[in-house]
Amino acid sequence: MTNEADIIRHLLEVEREASQMLLDAQKEADGEIARAHAEAEDKFHSEYVRISAGIEDDENARKEKIAAGHRADLDNYIKSLESGARDRSAFDSLFESYLFS
Repeated sequence: MTNEADIIRHLLEVEREASQMLLDAQKEADGEIARAHAEAEDKFHSEYVRISAGIEDDENARKEKIAAGHRADLDNYIKSLESGARDRSAFDSLFESYLFS
């Protein structure tokens, strides 16, 4: 009977060691997963910041280009109005016809 008890004790010890090895492996795997997750988050964040800054710079450059084009168009329009001939008598005549007709 002692021999059987020793075998059972030995098997229980092997099972306990296997269970402890499994727990240690799980802890190590969890640590590696956490490190990999943190590394991926850091990489994502830095790439996100880099890409979004590039998009924002491009957007600002395009806005400035459009605004400069609008300013140039407005300046040209104002110059064309200022350089045009004015016929005051024709304007007065047309204005009177609208008011008094």
